[in-house]
Amino acid sequence: MKFKVGDRVKVICLKDKHFPKVEIGKITTITKVNKNYGIFVGAYEDKTNVFYEDELELVQPKQFTKSDLKERYIVKTRNGNEYIVNNKDIADRIINGKIACGCIGLNYYTDNLIENLGNKELDIVEVYKPKYETIWTRQEDTVKEMTVAEIEKQLGYSIKVVK
Repeated sequence: MKFKVGDRVKVICLKDKHFPKVEIGKITTITKVNKNYGIFVGAYEDKTNVFYEDELELVQPKQFTKSDLKERYIVKTRNGNEYIVNNKDIADRIINGKIACGCIGLNYYTDNLIENLGNKELDIVEVYKPKYETIWTRQEDTVKEMTVAEIEKQLGYSIKVVK
């Protein structure tokens, strides 16, 4: 059996034309029907159809690699530490939302984000983008332009401009 429950698959051909064509779905159940395996695929709109192994093809999600890392991405290691990527070589440690003492050298990682010196605790297990929210904005007073006549009208009396 080349599939397991949870695999994402697409239909490549249909032997039995009674079922509507399904583009992509996730395998929900695998049962043995006679000598063949019947694979139940949950697909779009919560419809479930039965297919045989040779009617399906595995759909692999894109694997995230070290070259996909960008500045300001947050990486989380197996031991729970978080680091912010500041360039392609270094990621600085983050504690309570602030850059702290300590960093990891990204050149010590394989392309699939495994630490290549053998320390499994430093393997990168999660990568995410920070959610930036505005926490403060400067409120600046705007300069109001007025003519002498407008100022006099505002004040209610005549003025003389001096330098």
